[in-house]
Order: sequence, then C-alpha cells, then structure tokens
Amino acid sequence: MDTFYILCRPDPASSNIGASLIEEGQFRPEARADGMELFRSGADCLVTIDTIHIHREGLDSQIGEVFGISPGRLVFMSTHRSRSNTPAITFHPIGNYGEALLGGRPGTLVPSCPELMTGTMLAMNRTGHAGYQITYEATHHGPHIETPALFAEIGSGEEQWRDADAGREVARALLLKEEPEGINAVGVGGGHYCSRFVEIARKRKVNFGHFIPNHNLHLLDEKVAQELAEKSPRTSHFVVHEDRKHTESIERVGQLLEAAGLKKLDHSLSPFRK
Repeated sequence: MDTFYILCRPDPASSNIGASLIEEGQFRPEARADGMELFRSGADCLVTIDTIHIHREGLDSQIGEVFGISPGRLVFMSTHRSRSNTPAITFHPIGNYGEALLGGRPGTLVPSCPELMTGTMLAMNRTGHAGYQITYEATHHGPHIETPALFAEIGSGEEQWRDADAGREVARALLLKEEPEGINAVGVGGGHYCSRFVEIARKRKVNFGHFIPNHNLHLLDEKVAQELAEKSPRTSHFVVHEDRKHTESIERVGQLLEAAGLKKLDHSLSPFRK
C-alpha cells in the first residue's frame, strides 16, 4: 500500500524527521500547489503543509483534489509534548472519544494502521535510540480524515524535537514499512502511555490499532464501541490491561466491544514473536 508522509513545516520535529525521510528515502519534488509540496519516491509520497497538522481536517481529500492522488494511508510526523519532558519517541492512532479540543471531531475516530504502527514501533525498539522511551500513546487528537493514519512523534522538548540523530532513526524505521503478522487488536485500559500493550506487542504476535485508556472508559458507548471495531482495520479482538480500580468500567466496555463483534483475547495464549 502506498504511504503518504506528512511534513508539517511549522512543527520542528516534523521537519526534523521529514528532512531525513526525504534524504534516506530519496524523495524528489514533483509538484507544488495550495500551500502544499508533493515529493515522490516510487509509490510513496511526502507532502509538506504549512499549517498545524492536527487541525488539517480532510487533508486526505485535499491531497486528492490538489494532486489527483488518493493516499492509501497517512503518517504524520510530529512533536510530542509531556509535562515530564521525558525524551520519547511515540506512535499513536488518531481520534477523539469525547470533545475535540485538539482537532478532529467529537466522539469520532480515524481508521488506524495496526500492522504499520506496531511494525514501526517494534523496529524502533530493536534499534533503540539512547535515552529515549519508545512507546505507543493512546488514541487522541485530530485531524479528522477518512484514510488510515498514525502519528510518529519525537519529544518532549526543544532539544529532542531538533535531535537530528533521533529524526534519522525514526525516518529509517518508517521507511522499513514493516507490517508484522499477528492478531490485530484494540487495547482497553491502562494509561496514556501504553507500556503494557508495548510489551504484549513485543513478546506476542499482537498488532494494536486503537487504544482506549482508563481515563476515557466512561466515554465509551455503543456508537464509540462500533467506531473502535470499524476504525481498527482487520481487527478481531480486544486486549485488556487489568486494573482493579477500573474493573467495572473495563467489564462494561468489554461487553460493548463484544456486541460490536470483537472477542476478548487471552494474550498469554497468543503466539510468541520470533
């Protein structure tokens, strides 16, 4: 499947990763229009935008209208921010369970890329980058688009955003486009940084699409449960991060996901990764 990488020029980490991606992937400029520039390398493209990505609603359609190409999937390169300022390289799906405070639509998810997101995260975990935590993040923020997508981020402060070595490592992992075999699943429970699901992805043949953390469990209703099932491509299961404090909420969400057609996965019985 063709991949469109989105370089947001006002975003320093996006520009950092994107510069390495253009060089490492041998992308060549092809067209420029409506504040966007199109680069191409084989079937893949890189598109630069001059406004902040999380508010670029319908960007996939805009690319199609301007350049006459329908993206297969989008990878947004981005800064990551956290209160702790912990150096981190993160990967996450897009959408909102509740309000749309940072782009997107309220209570609406964007199709995820379970295999690509998990494969890229695993590639980064293999190579590592000194001093950086490498992890998933739970589903959050915009933009709203109809095309499968993910965010690849460097954080959490100015020093990391402009770290050329980190940018190069993320670019190389993205260019591998690894899509491991395994069971595709939704992650239920846990915190915003999905450390338990990272471990399951590393050790077991499980690829994660969307995540709904503990602090958003109360927002899940039948509509959003159906969104989780439909917007997690090729996904048949959900995996629970057990937490006694949230047992009732997790059980309620599990019932909604089962009604939406997903099965609870006993990850201890799933195959090991080689």
